[in-house]
Amino acid sequence: MEGQVSDKEGDTVMLPDGTIVQSDGTIKLAVNSYYSGMCDDSGHIVRNGDTLAVENGVVSGTVEFGQNILREKTEYVLIVLVDYKKESFFVEGDTYSDYRFTLAKEDSIKIDIDVEVSEDAKILTYLIIYEPQLRELTWEIEGRDELYSTSGYFAESYYLNEYQYDETDYEFCEDLNTIDIYGQHAGIYMTKDLEKRTIMPNCNGGDNVKLILGNVREGVGSTYVMIAFLDWEQSAIEGEPYKLVKLEKDKIFYFDLTVPEVEEATPYQVFLIQNPFHPFQLGEYSVTSRTIIHPKENGGKK
Repeated sequence: MEGQVSDKEGDTVMLPDGTIVQSDGTIKLAVNSYYSGMCDDSGHIVRNGDTLAVENGVVSGTVEFGQNILREKTEYVLIVLVDYKKESFFVEGDTYSDYRFTLAKEDSIKIDIDVEVSEDAKILTYLIIYEPQLRELTWEIEGRDELYSTSGYFAESYYLNEYQYDETDYEFCEDLNTIDIYGQHAGIYMTKDLEKRTIMPNCNGGDNVKLILGNVREGVGSTYVMIAFLDWEQSAIEGEPYKLVKLEKDKIFYFDLTVPEVEEATPYQVFLIQNPFHPFQLGEYSVTSRTIIHPKENGGKK
């Protein structure tokens, strides 16, 4: 969240959207607002790009998330990545591949997590994703708001050591094609047709689709990581766990993507994180609207 900064210790801070931050750190959210963040195992706030301590091969912290919305009940899923690969983690001694939780209206949660990491682990990222259970989406008017609501998520990344990023240590995707789309300079979305570019709430397993990519920050070239999830398990992108891409300023690209085969209707989404190895630069987060992949053997989905 961005807002005013008080120069007097103990002052209450009012943010531009009406959210109030009390002197003790308590947050009173404005309607239709959210917050997310992390505290280390000592209770100190860590910000995007800060370093989390690793002790005996384990990272510990508390993910905090709050909302003030009109919905009676909203489900979320927490996912943890280490170096942009999904990792299991512990919550209260139990192991989770992902952690589901439900909030109602004005509500919040604190989730204590422990993550085992290797000695050479560099970056830890958490994602909080809206309504992971949705398996029916449509572009029809009555369902369009629900489809739009899947086009956002919450994330932060933290260093795990004094890592110095060197691009020559990584392979970048070279399978990007430029496309002339007037007036569009930002974001990521999937479409079935380059000529008729429409949001794609449904497709069939094994379909070849077009992933449109543009600079999230208009006019600034940057590095991004693309990560895909199929039913919230990390899904390979053309044989790789993730793809690193360079997006030049003022250009739009497309990537030929073959979606996974499925046995039942399954949610699928591709996430885009800017400056993945420089989280202190406050990169932008973008995501395709969710697509439900349908099995071919049942005739597929038009």
